[in-house]
Amino acid sequence: MKAVLYISLLLFSINLFGQTKEQKTESLIKELGYFGSMKSALFDYHLKNLKNFVDKNDNRIEVLENKLSDNEIIKRLSNAYSKIFSQKEIEELYKFFNSETGKKYSKSQNDVENKIKDNFIDIFEEINQIQEENQEKQNNQGSYLTKFFDTKFDKPDGFYLVTENRINKEERKLELEEKPSFTPNDIEEIKSSYDDLGNLIIDIKFKVTSAKKLKEITAKNINKGMAIIVDKKIIKMPVISSEIPDGKLQISGMFTVEEIKNIVNKLKK
Repeated sequence: MKAVLYISLLLFSINLFGQTKEQKTESLIKELGYFGSMKSALFDYHLKNLKNFVDKNDNRIEVLENKLSDNEIIKRLSNAYSKIFSQKEIEELYKFFNSETGKKYSKSQNDVENKIKDNFIDIFEEINQIQEENQEKQNNQGSYLTKFFDTKFDKPDGFYLVTENRINKEERKLELEEKPSFTPNDIEEIKSSYDDLGNLIIDIKFKVTSAKKLKEITAKNINKGMAIIVDKKIIKMPVISSEIPDGKLQISGMFTVEEIKNIVNKLKK
């Protein structure tokens, strides 16, 4: 019995110390699943999906597939490994993962992950509940804003401050001020043009006295909305992010040429 045990230990020692650093690194890479994961990611995901988009006559995928032999993948993974771990550390890792405990560790990763998830299941359920409630709030808010923008307001063309009034803990209501802060009479110049990306925009320049008023209003109403109404509809509702000192505004959006012309004509006096 002692002889058998001695021979077994001797064979283990020969196997453990008789391999080169490269062989031990390769063994670790395979044992820890890096090789299988990388090969699957390259062939089963990236290259496979790429085949659905490239021209059939493009042979670069085939060249890549031929290039990525098992030895090539192992070589690249080993290079990455050797830049992190010294030879002594690789020896220690190799010895550990060839022990019974190490083998159990590498084979039990999925079980460990599942057990960890089981012990946090109540936390994940609470997170999901918060996410679902938040998503519902966002959906309701989106529906409310859509209805708000679709509403016809019995108000003359102009620029109206928007106030947000809380109905309850969950609901808020947007309301336009009774009278416009600015009307077409406050505008000195309005014209359509194009931005740097070629999109249609409207440039507005206010009269001197109105420009001063614009500066005061925007300074006092940071983070509030300013609804621009044309033909009883809100065409744009930007949020005031800072004071506007120069009396100049720019309206942008997904407008057609005809819509831009109509807006300019309605706001031009």
